[in-house]
Amino acid sequence: MNYKLLTIVISVMIVMMLLAFIISYYKRKKYLQLVHYLEQQDFIKFDDEIQRWFIKFLFSQFNIELLRLKSAILRNDPEMIENCFDTFHHRHLNKKQKETIWITAFNYYISLENYAGAKRYVDLINETDNDQMKKEVNRIYDIYALKGFRFLEEMLSEVEKMDDTYKGVHEFLIARMYENKGDQKKADEYKKRSEKHMKLLDHKISKQHPQ
Repeated sequence: MNYKLLTIVISVMIVMMLLAFIISYYKRKKYLQLVHYLEQQDFIKFDDEIQRWFIKFLFSQFNIELLRLKSAILRNDPEMIENCFDTFHHRHLNKKQKETIWITAFNYYISLENYAGAKRYVDLINETDNDQMKKEVNRIYDIYALKGFRFLEEMLSEVEKMDDTYKGVHEFLIARMYENKGDQKKADEYKKRSEKHMKLLDHKISKQHPQ
């Protein structure tokens, strides 16, 4: 056995493992720093940091552009947001990346009550095999864009089986469907339930992540 060669191989492996650990640590540190800038809405520092050469070394182009999109949404800059979406549309994305962008775009257009924009992404999501995402966007689109209530019985059945902590969002949407149906009494009832259960969820989250 060539012990000298074996020693060299082991040494190289140790150096590579150490280097991988350092890169992983530095990558996480930089990501948390960028997220912190966004949380603080310190866009000057964010813009300066995201353009540095080592950021391009540490992160994929998709993840960099996704952070830029989040930045644009936080700035409430429609032109910047549209430019970000256009950038993604001109890139070759894998299945998971497409779903991430499409659901972000759908939620953005729904929040603006731009239902034509939202419908474009409903159609794209409906072509995927992500059944849970398809169910969610079709429900939201029906409730907000079409002012419908065709999912009312289905969601009433689902909410009965849920833990109280997680009923809030479902009940909020149920209240909206009752409004669409013209039953304000039921809408008010489910709004109150939603508020109660959202407080339970907030309490649970605050216990898991104390300040």
